[in-house]
Amino acid sequence: MRLLVLLAGLALPIMASVAYAATPANAVEFKNALPTTMEELATVDILNDICPKILDASQHPEFQSGYVRLLNELLPNIDAPLLALGMLKDDADYKPLLDQARSDAASVSVDENRQVCLDVVHYPMPTAKK
Repeated sequence: MRLLVLLAGLALPIMASVAYAATPANAVEFKNALPTTMEELATVDILNDICPKILDASQHPEFQSGYVRLLNELLPNIDAPLLALGMLKDDADYKPLLDQARSDAASVSVDENRQVCLDVVHYPMPTAKK
């Protein structure tokens, strides 16, 4: 249930701005004001690894669309959140968080993980800002 709880927490509105800078090595450096925690990002990150394995192939396109919508919401000021998340995988501070997220996902049932994946499949479209 831990993965379900973490993902449910991601839907909460978080008021902060994101600042990042591309380093010469093309790495993304996130500054202090992330709109979400690195732990939450790691939890979402592993979904891209596990969900295609447990969802039906017909659901893969909808999952990818929902995954991108979720990342865009979590990292609203990042132009390419999927790329930024990929670059974090080389970050020494992020790797243990990613390993923990994988361990947490492995500790719950396939059905619980599938439900989280389906939540991403059905992740809502962004609403127009007024």
